[in-house]
Amino acid sequence: MAKNLNEYYSFFNWGPFVARYSCPKNVLKRLDIEGKKAERSWNHQLAGHIKSQFKYPEIFEDWFFKEMSPIFTAYRKGHCEYHALPYMPTPLMYIDLWVNFMKAGDFNPPHIHGGDISFVIFVDVPDKLSKEMEEHEGTTAKPGQLMFNYGENSKGKQWATIAHHVTPRTGDMYVFPAQQQHWVAPFKSDVTRISVSGNLKIQYPEGTPNKWF
Repeated sequence: MAKNLNEYYSFFNWGPFVARYSCPKNVLKRLDIEGKKAERSWNHQLAGHIKSQFKYPEIFEDWFFKEMSPIFTAYRKGHCEYHALPYMPTPLMYIDLWVNFMKAGDFNPPHIHGGDISFVIFVDVPDKLSKEMEEHEGTTAKPGQLMFNYGENSKGKQWATIAHHVTPRTGDMYVFPAQQQHWVAPFKSDVTRISVSGNLKIQYPEGTPNKWF
């Protein structure tokens, strides 16, 4: 028998590439300040059952996406590495940026986004909500958790991982393919959780095979 089995097998880097980053504190602070001043309701564009969802002004969006471009470039490089693709620099065009003020009873049903790359940044996760998550008893998602779903449920024993539950912490940023289905469970705590989401589109050069994504 071979002593090192690693020499005789390989595995597929298959499935959505989801990455977690830490949002820079200066960006986090400005997202909070500007989000609380935003007035343009974005509810008609979103799937969330959340009363207070607002689009940021374009002048702030310009600043945000320029400031965060190193993270989005890192995600593109990580995505190509994950799927064993040669890295091809591609300009990213932002589509939109909005803030969610999630309160008790609010939730986001399973949904996807437009564009190519999406993200969520947790600007403020109150301690009271974190405690509710810790004390929750049950086999499904905890209150306020973010869920990523991929694939189909199997009957009987679960033979493959088809979901990943994320417990949000202040400052966490998750970047994922826009077509990745995700949802957020409701909570009961009398608090407001602030999160920011947005979408980007990859500007593919002419002749790029299979969109390279």
